Amino acid sequence: MGPSARPGPRAPGRRRHPDAARGARRLARRTGDRHAGGGRLERRAGRPHRRHRRLRTRGGVVSAEPDGGAGEVRLPPSLEGVERVQSVRTPIRLEYDYRPSAAAESYLRAYEDRRIIGHRSPVDGAVFIPPRGVDPRHGTATTDEVELPDTGHVGNFCVTHLPIPGRKDLELPYVSAWIHLDGAAVGFLGLVRGCATDEVRIGMRVRAVWKPDDELGATAENILHWEPTGEPDVPVEWAGNRAFLRGQAGLEDGADDEVPDA
Repeated sequence: MGPSARPGPRAPGRRRHPDAARGARRLARRTGDRHAGGGRLERRAGRPHRRHRRLRTRGGVVSAEPDGGAGEVRLPPSLEGVERVQSVRTPIRLEYDYRPSAAAESYLRAYEDRRIIGHRSPVDGAVFIPPRGVDPRHGTATTDEVELPDTGHVGNFCVTHLPIPGRKDLELPYVSAWIHLDGAAVGFLGLVRGCATDEVRIGMRVRAVWKPDDELGATAENILHWEPTGEPDVPVEWAGNRAFLRGQAGLEDGADDEVPDA
């Protein structure tokens, strides 16, 4: 083996302490002066960062500004002069199978016979619809089925002026309302028709309008909509969930009583 080689002494020169470079960068960030401290920032002045370079088309050649280079892609003649794609719209559709619980299955099966059922809470007798098999307030199981009438009142409502995709049968505007069946502690969403939109009001009595018998199935869509009954309204102060509290108190319409918190 030959003699080992040792590097000679380094040529004298000025070395910048690393802390000085970091200080210059911090100063540039605080003051907004990207050339503060000189060095690399100053040498790159006027050159766009490679991440910020935009693509442009020149004579069928796609290149990166400002000087093109190795990233060039030549377009076929058939695409020359064609406007570039700015965005793509992709319709998405999701289909899935729903397996209802035992309580929900009984609820849907009852619709085949024009019946509406709920579950009674063993704690205070509140009837929930649709039934979920549990009282959500107390966490207790519910198994006592209760058949409810297809009449109730409007707890609250909304007049809608926007169409629903796929529902060309709905004339605008239409009314979506929270329907509270007689004897139920909670309400559910329904469509109110059979009157002008400005006639719908909180407390208005309504009844279900069903599909013909030969079109009935195990679905809540058997009820086409809800229409006014012409009966006297439920007082506004007792409409909605408070109707159940009134029934618990054993009060009759017109009684002089205080309205509890819902």
